[in-house]
Amino acid sequence: GVIPKKWREGGYLEVKKIPSDPWGNPYIYISPGLHGDYDIVSYGADGVRGGEGFDKDIENWNIE
Repeated sequence: GVIPKKWREGGYLEVKKIPSDPWGNPYIYISPGLHGDYDIVSYGADGVRGGEGFDKDIENWNIE
C-alpha cells in the first residue's frame, strides 16, 4: 500500500490499548477486507460467529 506522507505521531487512538467490544471480546479486524478496505466484526455476546439477539454478529458493512 501507499505510505502516507503525514500521520499523527503515536496513532489515532487516544488509549494505549485497543478497546474490546461491549462484551469484553476482541474485535476481528481484517485488512484487506472482503467487503471494503477493511472489515471489523464483533461476534456478539457469546463471542462465537453467528447467532441471534445479543449473540448476533455486528459487522461494519452490515450495520442496522
